[in-house]
Amino acid sequence: MSQPIEMSHHKCQYNQEVTVLKVRGAIDSETAPAFENKLETILEAGLYRLLVDLEEVEYISSAGVGVFVGMLQRFREYEDQGGDIKSCNVSKKIMKVFESIGLDSMMDFVENGPGLKEWEAEAQIEERMNHFFLIVMDKEIFSGEEFVMRVGARDKDKRLVEDYMDMIRFSVSSGMIFPKEADGFNKGIWEGKVVITASGKVTLSVTDGKYTGSVELEIQEKADKVQFPLKVNCTTCQAEITIKAPEIYRCEECDETFNVDEWGNVQIIKTGSTVKRRKSKYKGIEMKINADVNYLPTIRRVIEGLCAQEGMDEITTNSVALAIDEILLNLIEHGNDFDPWQILRLSMMFQKKQVKIQIRDYGDPFDVTKQKNVSIKYRAAKGSKRGVGGFMVNKLMDNIKYESLPNYNQLTMVKKYGSADEDE
Repeated sequence: MSQPIEMSHHKCQYNQEVTVLKVRGAIDSETAPAFENKLETILEAGLYRLLVDLEEVEYISSAGVGVFVGMLQRFREYEDQGGDIKSCNVSKKIMKVFESIGLDSMMDFVENGPGLKEWEAEAQIEERMNHFFLIVMDKEIFSGEEFVMRVGARDKDKRLVEDYMDMIRFSVSSGMIFPKEADGFNKGIWEGKVVITASGKVTLSVTDGKYTGSVELEIQEKADKVQFPLKVNCTTCQAEITIKAPEIYRCEECDETFNVDEWGNVQIIKTGSTVKRRKSKYKGIEMKINADVNYLPTIRRVIEGLCAQEGMDEITTNSVALAIDEILLNLIEHGNDFDPWQILRLSMMFQKKQVKIQIRDYGDPFDVTKQKNVSIKYRAAKGSKRGVGGFMVNKLMDNIKYESLPNYNQLTMVKKYGSADEDE
């Protein structure tokens, strides 16, 4: 049973636009819903600048951290009114929990004092942003050769938007450009090396999906067009490759990918490898996961994408993703006490229309296979969810086996899909 939670909020004495939420007790899987409801109530009341005082909070689990993660963006949607969640009076042990998942870099930790007077509303970047400008730093540009370019984010008065941090995409009216995407703006400016394979007048454009900018360039060529077919050597493994026409090619020996233009310029898109790889009879994935429930939605998306890629239908994909999600959640809670420093290992192997899933952990044993005969009707009548997840997993999988070994626990599940005969 967790500690009770008490919450109260009031206006900050230093800034009447800031609401201070005082929390006492523990924020864990039992009290997190109440904490989240309180934040929802404050948000719905139009109190968009929230300072959470954690001085009297002794314990916070990943469920409590998840509330912060989930609500941060909700408040920041009101950025033009200063909307945000900040925290104060955070103890070292709770800060360690925040640091373990990177929340310390996502949320501001401030002092509840006169400094809060500076928490003023700022215009959203999207409202200030107007266009990009492009400057080519080199006097001459040659096809297939690097040149330096700057891209700046400007407002309608042509001033730099110094806090612009989005990703931009490049395109050209003819030929090809490398790289195609870039990020890393510094005080409103991106600077980097670009390669264009083309000749003559070319329009180079940049966009972030909403705002654009462009510049007209004159691309020169140092040599005449070459005759095809043309023989070139892979820069990674030196294999000789016959180029039939200007196009993108992949070396069959090392997987280096490159583009060859009409003048024989070779531009590397992806470097290959000289390592001789051992082929496996299985396809699949292996993951090492911290025992943190905040990772589960991302892991589920990876699993769904992998199953779909291997030809699994939507219903079976959902069954596999749901079973893995439930097992991981139970192991994090019951086997590892929500300790984000503990490690779980997940592997999925696909072969002949079945997937074999193994989940290994190093915490207390928790055998989900014992929940095969749970009475759902009884649980529903009692309003209890205990055992329902394990019962569901046993129903979803074709085969399931649990082992508690001296150094670790391992759950193995098998799910069939389609027909194995299709692969023969």
